[in-house]
Amino acid sequence: MDKTRPDYNPAMWEIQCRYSIVDGEFEFSGRSVQDAEKILTPVIKALDQYLSENERKVTFHFKMTFFNTETTRIFLAIFEKLKRYQAFSDNQVIINWYYGDDDGEMADTGREFSEVIGIPFHFLERGESHS
Repeated sequence: MDKTRPDYNPAMWEIQCRYSIVDGEFEFSGRSVQDAEKILTPVIKALDQYLSENERKVTFHFKMTFFNTETTRIFLAIFEKLKRYQAFSDNQVIINWYYGDDDGEMADTGREFSEVIGIPFHFLERGESHS
C-alpha cells in the first residue's frame, strides 16, 4: 500500500479504536491490514488497567470488515484476558460481533472465536445495536 498516493485514505485501511475506561466500553472497527500491534497496544494497556481496577461489566464491540493474522493473534489475546476476567471475578463480559448482511465469513470468524474462548458473543448485523 502506497501511503504517498494522493488517494490514500488511512481510514479505509487502518483499524479504528474507541474506548472508555470509565464506562468499560471498547470498540474496534474498520480494516486491520498493517501496524495492528502499534495501533492496538494503547487499547490493550487501557483494558489491562480497567480489568485490574474495576469489578464491573466490560463491553466490546467488534465492527471489523477485515483483519489479518497479526490482528487475529491480538484479538485472541484480548479474548483470553476477558475470559480470565469473567472467570475470576464473576463480572459480565459482553462481546458484540458485528457483520455485514453479505459477509458470512466475518460472522463465521466470530463464531469460531466464541467457540475457542468459551464466551458467548452477541451477533449483530451492522446497523443493529445491543448493550
